[in-house]
Amino acid sequence: MAYRCGNHATQFLNNQEAEMAPKTVAEEPTRPPKSPFSFLVDAKLSVEKSTTRTKIRQTHLENNKVNDPYTDRVRDLLESTEETIDGWITEELRKHPAYPWFSRIKGIGNENIAKVVGLVDIHKAPTISSLWRYAGMHVTNVVVTPEQQLEEAEKSLAGLQSKLAELRKKYAKNPEKEAEDIQVLRSHKIGGLAFALQGRFGHDLEPVTRGYAPTRSMYKATGTKLDYNSELRVMCFRLAGSLIKAQGKYAEFYDRAKLGIVQKLQAEGTLIVPTLELPTNGNGKIFEPVGTIATGHVHMRAQRKMNKLFLSHLWLVWRQAEGLPVSKPYTHAILGHAEAGLIDPWDMVEKKPAPKPRRKTVTV
Repeated sequence: MAYRCGNHATQFLNNQEAEMAPKTVAEEPTRPPKSPFSFLVDAKLSVEKSTTRTKIRQTHLENNKVNDPYTDRVRDLLESTEETIDGWITEELRKHPAYPWFSRIKGIGNENIAKVVGLVDIHKAPTISSLWRYAGMHVTNVVVTPEQQLEEAEKSLAGLQSKLAELRKKYAKNPEKEAEDIQVLRSHKIGGLAFALQGRFGHDLEPVTRGYAPTRSMYKATGTKLDYNSELRVMCFRLAGSLIKAQGKYAEFYDRAKLGIVQKLQAEGTLIVPTLELPTNGNGKIFEPVGTIATGHVHMRAQRKMNKLFLSHLWLVWRQAEGLPVSKPYTHAILGHAEAGLIDPWDMVEKKPAPKPRRKTVTV
């Protein structure tokens, strides 16, 4: 018995010593610091936001006839800082591994491309689709229940009836004028859409899965964290606008993509309607009734396709320049699409190679 007590006492003391001994906590792996170029782009974006806020304050002060010299000084300082950072970004951008390629793309300037590549770590994007997802170019699948489909149909029917009443009021004095009007959403079109919607109420509906472009509200509703860089997404669409305006090879791809989308929608019987012709809901917000799609929506779909093409090209050229492994897109590697559908990044260049900056000579 005494022997057992001794064992218990020894074990107790050992446990006490173990508890009092300093515990070693596993250190969490620290994130590597951003590259100088990425840091400069972040700084540029931060300064831009501060400059915008200062300009807004200046406008309010002027409207209220208030003079604040500090606001003027801050604005001058911010604009000077922004100009300095722009110079540094230009210097670093020329060192970028993909610069020999993207500098020859029509529609790309130092500022719009810097705000894209500066927000991307190509080492963290092992596949093209991973870069698409990080840039917010992926599609989120959502299951729409029969109840939600009926709710959509009821909302659409109410919106179409409201639009029809609006048109009747507009052409009450001169009904023939509607036939001469160039608008798409006319009375007979609305009638056809309403008739198709009414047919839904007499049939059993099945749940359907739809693909939606990710939005903040979608993630907020489900209580999940954003899995893409919203700022990068905005910068990609700004870059896309520049590419389209430049009317280069990416703009040609956009035109082909848009034509394909329009043809597919027409084959499905979907009515493409100018955005301002669409009905509004109770809050005065424009919405697309079932069976319609806004022209702006078609534009965004085609622009997204062009964005994905550009990002896939950037991914390929950048990783090859870094000596990183590359792979074919999912559609070709997994789905087995024809190789002829692949577009080489270097087939999209149009401008001559950028001249190397001259070294400044200092005379002593």
